[in-house]
Amino acid sequence: MMKPLDDVRVLDLSWFIAGAYGTGMLASFGAEVIMIEPVSGSFMHSVAQIDPGLAPLSSLVNHDKKSVALNLNTKKGTQVLRALVEKSDVLVETFRPGIMTGLGLDYPTLREINPRLVYLSQTAYGQTGPRSQDIGYDAGVQATSGMQALREQPEVAPPVFADIVSSVYGAMGILFALWHRRESGRGQYIDLSNNDAMFSQNYLSFLRIVWEGLPDFMINTSCHPPRCLLGCFKAKDGHVVNSFLQQEQWAGASRAMSEPRLLEDERFANIISRAVNSDAACSMIEEWTSRHTRDEIVEAMSQVGTPCAKALTREEVAEDAQLRSRDMLVELNDAHLGTVRVPGIPFKMSEIEGGVKTSAPRLGEHTVDILISLLGYSKAEIEDLKRQGVVGY
Repeated sequence: MMKPLDDVRVLDLSWFIAGAYGTGMLASFGAEVIMIEPVSGSFMHSVAQIDPGLAPLSSLVNHDKKSVALNLNTKKGTQVLRALVEKSDVLVETFRPGIMTGLGLDYPTLREINPRLVYLSQTAYGQTGPRSQDIGYDAGVQATSGMQALREQPEVAPPVFADIVSSVYGAMGILFALWHRRESGRGQYIDLSNNDAMFSQNYLSFLRIVWEGLPDFMINTSCHPPRCLLGCFKAKDGHVVNSFLQQEQWAGASRAMSEPRLLEDERFANIISRAVNSDAACSMIEEWTSRHTRDEIVEAMSQVGTPCAKALTREEVAEDAQLRSRDMLVELNDAHLGTVRVPGIPFKMSEIEGGVKTSAPRLGEHTVDILISLLGYSKAEIEDLKRQGVVGY
């Protein structure tokens, strides 16, 4: 099978999960992704650090990449990066607006060096607008995009997923730009806002924003669907998630639970009345689910065609047969960590090979090789740069 990005070189200046997850996807499909990291290590190297050059968080998103440790706060460091830009196709950076301009590494400057360069700036709020200069992390953009308001417990901090979602958009944007370059011969600039990406996922709130004439009931339940329609219920050994959106699914649940009142009681006659009387319906449902195991509940619901799923614990997810069958739990051999598990590629293609192959590099692991093979530096010159604090390895 072919790898479509074998001839693409990406300079990755994303020092957080945002950006790094997307470039990891590009690496899985053949791109040569060179991380440009601070000599002291990026944020991902500081979390649960094993030693100055290795950390578990980095192993999750930096698989199949190379690492060059480079001090961009030095003139020689920026000269090295410009030289790499000449020989690269894509640059990804996640600094606040203005930082790269101050370093002389902004798109207009680098475009003069390489007109075919695709340059992605991924920031919390984008390059324009009143919040563009704000520092923003995953939880913050979930709050400002309206996603946090959708949570049943909005006072509880959300799990990290904004960085992942926005990184996927970044990878898509890069692929679109590379496709355009094939026809035009020109690169381009991509301004990606994590906040914009999360707002685009917040489609249920569009009912509230766009269709103001809808009844209050429909607007309110679009943000928080009643638990009896889409809900998590206690089982003897954990929880299950049920979906009772369609009438036949509700009828099936009634049969599975041997609970005719769910059909006979007028409070549950249709989806609207069930939503209004959700507490009463949930009481009946959970009275039954709490007396059965998750497997028993899933089997009973499956028999009548009603969607139901076990709420897996973290430990169960790590051993899940479905995920394993789809190659989503990839085991890699790391010289320092031993066997590490990383997520696989969430889509499979019939004509293109993609996959996680190698573990994340140590900080600066490829500095010497890349400066010699791509830029023609001698070992003596690299040693001199190291003494000056320009590079690390």
